Amino acid sequence: MSLLNNPHQDFWKFSILNSIQSFMNRALIEEKHSFQQGLSAVTCN
Repeated sequence: MSLLNNPHQDFWKFSILNSIQSFMNRALIEEKHSFQQGLSAVTCN
């Protein structure tokens, strides 16, 4: 029922969580990519 009480607050909560999640996903993808690059560099040499 908090949505009925204050939808604006819930919207901000949702958008903040959403942006944090997308940021985390991007960081994980970049970390994975750099890890794979390092791994291939080790196995090639």
